[in-house]
Amino acid sequence: MNAIIRLCIALALILVLALPAAAQMPTPGTDVVDAFARLAALQSYSANVQTDIHQSLHVAQGLTIENALTQQGSVHVQTTNGLPEGYATLVHSFGARAGGSATNLDMTMQMVFLGDDTFVRFSDVAPGGGRSLPADWVDWQTAAPLFPGAGLVDAAGMRDLLTHPMIYPVQSDTMLWAEERGAQMLDDEMMRVYFVRLDPVAVFDQGGAEVLTRLLRDQGVGADRDGVRDLMEHAMQIDLEVWVSVSDGMIRRLVDTTRINADVSQAAGVPLVLEQTTVTACDLGSFNERVLVSVPQLASPEVLVVSVGG
Repeated sequence: MNAIIRLCIALALILVLALPAAAQMPTPGTDVVDAFARLAALQSYSANVQTDIHQSLHVAQGLTIENALTQQGSVHVQTTNGLPEGYATLVHSFGARAGGSATNLDMTMQMVFLGDDTFVRFSDVAPGGGRSLPADWVDWQTAAPLFPGAGLVDAAGMRDLLTHPMIYPVQSDTMLWAEERGAQMLDDEMMRVYFVRLDPVAVFDQGGAEVLTRLLRDQGVGADRDGVRDLMEHAMQIDLEVWVSVSDGMIRRLVDTTRINADVSQAAGVPLVLEQTTVTACDLGSFNERVLVSVPQLASPEVLVVSVGG
């Protein structure tokens, strides 16, 4: 009997000693938070990015408006004296369909941003719906209303997508849950792949209020902070797929899928249901490799006139 008691005491001591070590074992959530902290500490990075936005507006009397915007290309982002700067070259495709009519437009957009200033110019414009686009460098605020799909991603929203690989705060208190999906190879390098679901209300409260308000503002929800926040819990879902390098703990691929399904009839003043899915995929690299970014020469812009049928 004494031997059994001694054995039980020994096992209890082993368990007690093991508890602190177990508590310190990394979890998928802490792994993801640490990886985003390392990304935020970088001076610069480059990314290949693709964003696909699909939107359906179900209006009264059975009318549905379908919008789609795809942007893909490359971007370099760096921080100088605390301010973001960089450049991007992106190819855009926009399509809209309503009541049996359709509008489509393809174009290339170059962008340079320094601090709060953003400059763009357009080229390679394929005929689509009638509009005029600046062919020379202009301030983004001048060009933004002409941008196809401006109602889906406004000027500040477009900049956010480029300057931040993750526009929502990823912290321990913004995650509903996280799980590791196992190890996979990416470009001949071993990655740990995580799936993360964010809490939209916590994201809103932790610094995403401006982003989420803009995302819904032009869709009939209005710009009221409390009104937008009230919709988050039931109207939005934010999922992340995060690929983290085993060798250095850096995020090499990030896929953000944000879904909105909201009845915004009361805010819009007409029967209106919004369904929108935004998928942004970033492949990251060239960490801490800085380049020279300069303000382009601005001129009174020549205008590219694009009309239906060319």
